[in-house]
Amino acid sequence: MFGNGQLASGDKEGTEICANGTVQVSYCTLFTLASMGGDAMTDEQILEMGYLFDDADDLYDFMDNTEFGQGIMDKVSETLHIGVVPGGVLQGREAILVKDVVTKPADMDGKKIRTHGGLNCNNLVAALGASPLAMSFGEVYTGLQQGTVDGAYSNVQNFWYQQFYEVAKSVVCLDLKTNLTAILYNLDFVNSLPDDLREIWDTTMVEFNDYLRELVAESDDYCIEQLTENCESVIVPEGDSLEEWAGLCKQAWEDAIEVMGYDRFEEAMNEAGKEIPEQYKP
Repeated sequence: MFGNGQLASGDKEGTEICANGTVQVSYCTLFTLASMGGDAMTDEQILEMGYLFDDADDLYDFMDNTEFGQGIMDKVSETLHIGVVPGGVLQGREAILVKDVVTKPADMDGKKIRTHGGLNCNNLVAALGASPLAMSFGEVYTGLQQGTVDGAYSNVQNFWYQQFYEVAKSVVCLDLKTNLTAILYNLDFVNSLPDDLREIWDTTMVEFNDYLRELVAESDDYCIEQLTENCESVIVPEGDSLEEWAGLCKQAWEDAIEVMGYDRFEEAMNEAGKEIPEQYKP
């Protein structure tokens, strides 16, 4: 096992060297995989819509038990010529960390928030009244320290383990979008296995995926606890407060729907058992 960029400089390169057989197993965010697949993978946009799913179990049910969710992963394999373990794993509880204390959406007004630069991510941050600013992840700590940005959009695990709490006072634990990671494997390697080992491989990888889901949930809880002890304010919106944050985020779905097409959006919503907001109905 090699971590911290020892074999690849990022998710894209890690996917490429797994596809060509330099390594046998890797992982990558679905957002990055979709950008690599271009027009063939627009269905992934359903995962870019803030607060579409109620919680992790709701998302996993969609990915594991609907044709649409399974089809997203099948398209990754078909388009990028790489093996993909079904379902995926949440990368971590998404959140916004801010230098000042933030307790309600109005507190976000005018703040410069670091994002990775993706259209949907920028739209969601802008819907909260903030100004999205693209910045390399490696520059975020210094950017917060020097005031280049007022906050950052990432996940609670990054905020704790990268010690961002040292230069910020507030964390708002949101579910702006469902940032899934896929476990990838080299198809030639797996297809070369004899039938008995292939059966073990397939079973074990699914079990591994389920185990990672448990680990991520436990790590999220731990990181929220640690951030709560080390920040002035950490909130997990509930009730009316949650409705306010979520309502703003749902106003930012338009571009994602346009990319995937309304018919596919409607199909995904039906399979997920979700009501289409009135503003997006034809």
